[in-house]
Amino acid sequence: MRRQTTTTIHTAQELLAQRTQVFSSQQSALSGLTLYAQLRIGMAMYLFGHVSTPGYLSVLLTVPAAAALYLLSAYVARRAAPGRRPLESAAGRIGERVVLLTLAAAMLLDAQMALYALVSMISEVLPGIRPLVTASAVALLTMLALGGEDTYALARLARLMAWVLAAILFYCVLGAVPSGNIGHLFPLLGQGVQSVARGALWMCGCTAGVCCPMILQSREGAAALTRGGLCLKKQLLGVAAAAAMALITAYVLPFYALSRAEELGSRLMILSNSGSSVSGWSLMLCAQLFMLLIALSAAVTNASAMISCIAGRGKTTPATTAALLALLVPAAALRTRAISEALLMIAPARYWLALAAMCAAAVFARLRGRGRETGA
Repeated sequence: MRRQTTTTIHTAQELLAQRTQVFSSQQSALSGLTLYAQLRIGMAMYLFGHVSTPGYLSVLLTVPAAAALYLLSAYVARRAAPGRRPLESAAGRIGERVVLLTLAAAMLLDAQMALYALVSMISEVLPGIRPLVTASAVALLTMLALGGEDTYALARLARLMAWVLAAILFYCVLGAVPSGNIGHLFPLLGQGVQSVARGALWMCGCTAGVCCPMILQSREGAAALTRGGLCLKKQLLGVAAAAAMALITAYVLPFYALSRAEELGSRLMILSNSGSSVSGWSLMLCAQLFMLLIALSAAVTNASAMISCIAGRGKTTPATTAALLALLVPAAALRTRAISEALLMIAPARYWLALAAMCAAAVFARLRGRGRETGA
């Protein structure tokens, strides 16, 4: 008896559309995971010490800021000419370079925060290793990992690791929750509304990368990312997960225990440090390391892609990636008080750089659209 296979793909266009949809799903997962990682870094670096208990409210208040960047980037991508990059179509070659340079600066700050946090965590666990050795080793390994020919590997890895990290974090939360107390959530507004608002403004810097998935694709790829709000849903899920972790941490630890002065690496592990499970601590350490490595790789990849576009190259080169990683090593290796305070000061600027760039791109896209309509 002859059997016949069936498939929904009958043409090359259908095959390409299916591949684009799969890649869009993976890219959305990467965007959501990196947003979660940046918010976790922000929580440890700023919220716990300056906002404490109501830090989860500050995280939730970043949603409008993230949504504004998403909507602007989706608007620019939607008005792009077929087959062209959204920013090139919107702002022209010179305008695209200016916008990409601004966004590349924001992404380099994202990468710096991820590497700084990663070195801090490793130094907390292995204090005998010099930070310079750690930072150099991480930069070298990241460069080798990103130097392959498969440009889709990071997105595929993020989609897989998102489920693994979620399972690990759920296990760690289950171990920590029994030691919590509902009374730890009070005072509900901590040091007041102003403290929560300042925390939200600082945390907005963590959302700068929200616009990257749309503007680094062609018009067709961006359309797949925005279809059904695919990318937006994953990004909102990242914010919700970060807010949940902030709430659970506040539930486990009282106000002053959460806000006491500690190293960044210790604050990143603060939830597992409060529990008694050795396995939970080990799993949390592995999860955090993988999360930060993915965040570092994504930020460097985005910055490298933008610089390659500015230079007129269609493909990112390993030399560009290596140069960017080398720029990040000194600040992560020195880890002085001055550098820590400088990062605290300039980290929120990431959002304003991204917002200014996307507002300019949206204005250019609108003006060019009117010009085409008038010309028609």
